[in-house]
Amino acid sequence: MQKILKKIIFSTKMTSFLFLILVFYMALATFLEQKYSTDVAKVLVYESIWFETIISLIILNLIGNIWKYKLWNKKKFPLFIFHLSFVIIFIGSVISRYYSQEGIISIREGEKTNKILSKKNYIKLNINTGNSKYVKTYYQPYIFSHFHNNYSGKFFFHNHPIIIKFTNYIPCAKMIFSKKEKEDKIIKLIFSVKENNMKEIFIKNGEIKTINGVHFSFNKDNPLGIKIFDIDDDRIYIKSFFPINTINMVTKKNSYLSNNHYHVLHTKKLYQILVNHDTKINIVIPEGIIKGKLKYIPCDKKNENTVEKNTFFSAFTARIYFNNQSKLVTFLGGKNTMNMSDPIIFNNGYKISIGYGSIFWTLPFFLKLNKFKLENYPGSNLPSSFMSYVTILDKKNYHYSIHMNRILDYKGYRFFQSGYDPDGKGSHFSINDDYLGTYLSYFGYALMSIGMFLNLFWKGTRFYFLKKQLKKYLHEK
Repeated sequence: MQKILKKIIFSTKMTSFLFLILVFYMALATFLEQKYSTDVAKVLVYESIWFETIISLIILNLIGNIWKYKLWNKKKFPLFIFHLSFVIIFIGSVISRYYSQEGIISIREGEKTNKILSKKNYIKLNINTGNSKYVKTYYQPYIFSHFHNNYSGKFFFHNHPIIIKFTNYIPCAKMIFSKKEKEDKIIKLIFSVKENNMKEIFIKNGEIKTINGVHFSFNKDNPLGIKIFDIDDDRIYIKSFFPINTINMVTKKNSYLSNNHYHVLHTKKLYQILVNHDTKINIVIPEGIIKGKLKYIPCDKKNENTVEKNTFFSAFTARIYFNNQSKLVTFLGGKNTMNMSDPIIFNNGYKISIGYGSIFWTLPFFLKLNKFKLENYPGSNLPSSFMSYVTILDKKNYHYSIHMNRILDYKGYRFFQSGYDPDGKGSHFSINDDYLGTYLSYFGYALMSIGMFLNLFWKGTRFYFLKKQLKKYLHEK
């Protein structure tokens, strides 16, 4: 066994072979990231069993070579430092892989928070026990991609299994309305929050959708939002928590609708919902109640990569098995989203919601944004610099400024300035919690530099021998 270890596993040929495979895999990951996405590179390379096996074998091989050649000997000490540096760097990468956390925080001036939106994506499951307020939540990290979309998992609620099987995944989803399958009553809304930015949404019977923080519902109670409902298929009514101005698109005549009262809703008429002094939502219902089915289809292939990078929604279809029942659900999710499906009702009143995307994790302190400062190049709207003035609210308060070339490092958490709100009143930070992995890697790189430097001058090393031979040759010549 010792002969096998020394001649094969701990041989320098094996070291070279393993490093060549590592280089190949990293080149492959770069290609996959450019061709598809970062998630594909993670699934097929960086977070694959094969890649982790290679890293483990390299660590084992380097430790074995230190033991085999007794590199701690004084004459070979630079080589010992050099080999040890690689071991420490790889161990640091393993710690970063399994124990680090990354997230995003968006905060407005004057606000404070300790909630971070995770960059890692999770399968999310909520189960509500009927009329009680008890909700059990389950999370499981998972990366959906073109080549990794057949998730199947099992959770237990009071010893009863909940089985989830995903049956369809559309990474860049586009909703269409089909009149062929008349399954649901649907209202189509065309809306805009800003001028020249028209969008459309569909609201199914009994559903609630949110536009700029305002809830719109169709045939569902919605006391603090906009309720649209019908008594028959010919006449539609609207009741709003907010006051509404209406504009006839033909005659340009304005009228006012009082809030919390029932009003007849007219198609092809502009309704301006006055949310507050700064915000109004314009909506138009181009036609009355329509019957059909909403479907998700892939977006245009030309734009698919762009859409993924901009974290647009993906569509998921999953089958849930629980309490001797099986139900199919389609929902939206994706990167940096907290979306959950509508509750699905099972036997005995159990309600289950499913989602895919980010979760919140909590900082052990609060972060407050005091002021955000944005400077543009003279005579243009292009930003030249932007800076956030923040306060760490802990046992004591600490004041910092964060900008592009200056990070905030506090209790192992590193805050990077990553963006800002369009109105210049809010800031976005990228947060990393990888204290041990980062500093182990830095220490490894420092050791590597020291080992390479000492290797040039240390007596007994190959470089020292070659230098001595070169001097001898030049002297004889």
